[in-house]
Amino acid sequence: MKRGISAIVSIILVVALTIVLFLLVSNWIQKDVLKDSIEKTGEKIEKQLDCNDISIELVDACVDNLKEASKIKLNVDVVGDSAVMTIVIKVIGKEDVVTLEYNAENAVSVPNRLLSSKEELSLDGIVNDVESIEVYPKTEKEDLCMNQMESTIRISSC
Repeated sequence: MKRGISAIVSIILVVALTIVLFLLVSNWIQKDVLKDSIEKTGEKIEKQLDCNDISIELVDACVDNLKEASKIKLNVDVVGDSAVMTIVIKVIGKEDVVTLEYNAENAVSVPNRLLSSKEELSLDGIVNDVESIEVYPKTEKEDLCMNQMESTIRISSC
């Protein structure tokens, strides 16, 4: 007489083993994905909170030549709660965009001028038919605050 596991018991054991393996794998994947999501969300919130305290205002802007700009002069004021040391300037033409970064010697706090039109900045190229200039502050952690530009102004020739 042979003794063995009946077919029903073996099927139940295989199904139970499959369920246990499925639960272990899904739990492992969920922990990994959830942890990454929480970290990324925390970083985004921290960046946004840093950007909420920083604000600048583009008061005045001019270029050396509206048709073929190679140099600009800007008046940029700090108007937010935090000091600003670095700004990114985008000069936008009909077909070209030139971006440059300006670093002040020291962090500038409210209510002071970060960049004066007395200082002429050279662009890293020529911008044809200048349409607009955008200025964005950077946080101390070098995050660019794209939503913190206060105004767009008319550009003139210097």
